[in-house]
Amino acid sequence: MHRRRFLAATGALATTAAAGCLTENTGSSPTETTGTTDRETPDPPKTETTTSTPLSVSLDRYQPGVVAMTSPDSIGVRDGDRAALFLDIAPDGDDAPARDEFALRFDGTDYAPVDPDDVRLWREYGDRAIAYGVDGRDGWLLFDIPQSGDAANARLSWPGGEWPLPQSLRERLAAGFDFSVEYDFPETVERGERPTVGLTVTNDADAPARFLGALNRAGPFVAHAPIETPSFVLDSGETRTWTYEDEYYMSGDLDESKVGDGTPDMTYYVEAVDERREFQVRVV
Repeated sequence: MHRRRFLAATGALATTAAAGCLTENTGSSPTETTGTTDRETPDPPKTETTTSTPLSVSLDRYQPGVVAMTSPDSIGVRDGDRAALFLDIAPDGDDAPARDEFALRFDGTDYAPVDPDDVRLWREYGDRAIAYGVDGRDGWLLFDIPQSGDAANARLSWPGGEWPLPQSLRERLAAGFDFSVEYDFPETVERGERPTVGLTVTNDADAPARFLGALNRAGPFVAHAPIETPSFVLDSGETRTWTYEDEYYMSGDLDESKVGDGTPDMTYYVEAVDERREFQVRVV
């Protein structure tokens, strides 16, 4: 097992309006999860604003950076030294603001939404993959903001209304991200079996935080391919183990001459915020 602790860098605070480039147990008993992506519990649940332009606004997710396509056949954590705030927007009626009419006030700066065409997001949960203003009005707005700062007056605004961010979310924006990670990748796997890979993550920050990672594999039947995106929310001090059983044999049968020859048959690549690790596996 490999252990590495990392603190996501805060990054420089912007001084002008900006748009970025671009799932409880605590202590020694970690929560076990499998290779799926948590959805964030809306906080608060779909809060409607009472303004001349009524909207339903809720938290989609808040995380360090975004998982995006880094090549035609791989994914990675992009802008991991920044924070990505996704808000779900559902207008009530036809008179809906345009995307560029929204602004997020945080730490004394107004941030414009990220243009969805500017980042190749890897999003895997159905209709929630729709950006606001694309294929209809309902969808998410993405804001690229510093990882920590003064969130006391954080709010989303648009012509005719505003939505103050709830207290629990403002606490998360102020706390930033700090995780300890242990990696569990096998060195060998028996022919015909599926390797189980895993991460054990502890949230060392003072508020709940979402861990975000990207897992790719090279070989044995493909040059390179995205595999899974570990993504889950941890309470402050909580530890969780994430595991994934890789069905790498689904695409063929390994050549007999390559089994047990002492050379790696596949390599896993893991990205998480500010680090990238490689783990080689031999089929025996």
